[in-house]
Amino acid sequence: MILTVKLLLGWRCSLTVSGQEGVAMLKKLVSERLHVPEEQQHLLFRGQLLADDKRLSDSCIGPNASISVVMRPLEKPALRTPASPSPCGTTWARSYPSTQGPLRMPLPIGLPGCVLPPILTVNL
Repeated sequence: MILTVKLLLGWRCSLTVSGQEGVAMLKKLVSERLHVPEEQQHLLFRGQLLADDKRLSDSCIGPNASISVVMRPLEKPALRTPASPSPCGTTWARSYPSTQGPLRMPLPIGLPGCVLPPILTVNL
């Protein structure tokens, strides 16, 4: 059977598979065709996440079905370290060599305080 695989970025491809193929094998084919690493893929059919250990037939995927691929972001190491607690959770700050004293930036009006700390202090 032929499946259409779509990325949210608009890329599409058609893959020929059997209903007895596993989801893990489909991820491998998607990786080869669309150059998306298997560990970054979430495959969705009719809004349901496909489990790697299941077969396509287990999810009632038939000919001419459309599978959506959602890419998980790569985990990046944290560049910031927590400075002091805030009412919203954690305030983030980064230390710089002190050359001109601290730089203070007020929070722009209209943004909630939980997005950014009320005052950001950076030592230059």
